[in-house]
Amino acid sequence: MKYTSSDPEIIGANADLLRMCIDDSSWQMVEELTENWAPEFKTAVWRILTQKERLAIKNLKLAANRNFQPNK
Repeated sequence: MKYTSSDPEIIGANADLLRMCIDDSSWQMVEELTENWAPEFKTAVWRILTQKERLAIKNLKLAANRNFQPNK
């Protein structure tokens, strides 16, 4: 079941959690936090992040993908 809410406080609290992920430089935390978010909830949270915060999250993802090494 995907998580969704239109409550501004819940949306804001989740944006704050994403900011903590940025502060910790943790893409894994971002993935774990957002894995069960419904697309409309993810969009609502994304919209209240600053452009700098969005870019930081995108950069975490890029860095995680560069460091990914499949098992041999």
